This record gives sequence, structure tokens and C-alpha cells, in this order.
Amino acid sequence: MAGVASDPGTARIEAVQGIIRVGGASCVFSEPEFDQSFAETVIESTDVRAAVIDRLGSAIALGPQLYPALLCSVASALATCVQ
Repeated sequence: MAGVASDPGTARIEAVQGIIRVGGASCVFSEPEFDQSFAETVIESTDVRAAVIDRLGSAIALGPQLYPALLCSVASALATCVQ
């Protein structure tokens, strides 16, 4: 995808909004290491919700409970958003 790493222009935002409408999305997911404003912009004036999924577990302490806590964190973000 061209321009993924750059700030999205109006055409890109409108294209993603079209995908959301046509696809019947109920939730848009983003990652904490990226600017959340794109997700917020594409769901403006819709009933679509947004959630952040930290696939790296950056806010979770290292140790034997990291993986179970990561799974719970991702599951919680998914469940909360799609309700």
C-alpha cells in the first residue's frame, strides 16, 4: 500500500471510510505505537468504535505471566470493542 507510513490524505481517509461502510465494520483497531488520530478520523460520524490492541504487550511486565496477560489484554480489547 502506497503511503502507509505517511500522513493520510483526504482520498485515503475517504477510501478507508468507504471500506468501513461497505464492510459493515463495527470496530476499528489500531496499535499503540502509531498515531490514533487516523482511526479516530475514519470513524467520525459513525457508530463504529475504536480500540487499541497492544500486540507487543509493551505495558505488561516481563516474566512468566507476560504471554497469558498479553492474550487477556488482546481478548479484552476485542470483546469491549465489538460488544
